[in-house]
Amino acid sequence: MSMTPVTLLGRWGYREQSVDEVAALVRQTVDGLPAVAGVWVEMQSAPAGSDLLTRVPVDVTNPAAVVQAIRRRTDERWGGPNPPHWACDLYLAEGERFPLGMQVAASDSRGKNSIELVLRSPELTSVSGIDKCLRAVAEIWDPDWLSTWDFDLILKVREHGGKSGDIQVGWKTYLSDRVEANLRELGNSIQVSPCGGAGRIVTLSGSPSSPDLDQVLGLRKALGYAAT
Repeated sequence: MSMTPVTLLGRWGYREQSVDEVAALVRQTVDGLPAVAGVWVEMQSAPAGSDLLTRVPVDVTNPAAVVQAIRRRTDERWGGPNPPHWACDLYLAEGERFPLGMQVAASDSRGKNSIELVLRSPELTSVSGIDKCLRAVAEIWDPDWLSTWDFDLILKVREHGGKSGDIQVGWKTYLSDRVEANLRELGNSIQVSPCGGAGRIVTLSGSPSSPDLDQVLGLRKALGYAAT
């Protein structure tokens, strides 16, 4: 597997959660991912008059520190007393590199919850690393779906009827038991494996940045999307 960054994107519907509950899930995610060297930081605005951002370490082993980082990021994003969701942006920093980034929007009053991981280290972008990250996030956050997200693939799918609100199918796609899909008609070259409870992971031929398009469209058909 190449060192090209891999993005995991997951979404789920309305689920009320306190800031402490979200912080606990963030900490579980940090513990559940493959170990990578670095220090967890948040990016804060530099003093007035500067466009630069500064790294501020976050002790992810300390629940209060994670809650504080979530409250600070939520205030920066929304600035009001009733934000639509809790926001968390954390990055694993090693020197000038950022091997891992995590962005979360949780307890969204509009049902637009999401988690995004950007993987940039060999331990995470290998086949086994991607699988471990995907399974950890799926089991901890319980999203409706979670996949290896690729912008070029999204554009190709839109040429075949894809829309922005669709489940984003990727090289690997986790589907919870809340998502109906007729996976029995998929070809033998497509792997389906269980993940937590009644969830399943569908793995297509190809790679995270170049999955087999015919299989992508086949999985979309299994999800009930009509091709155009």
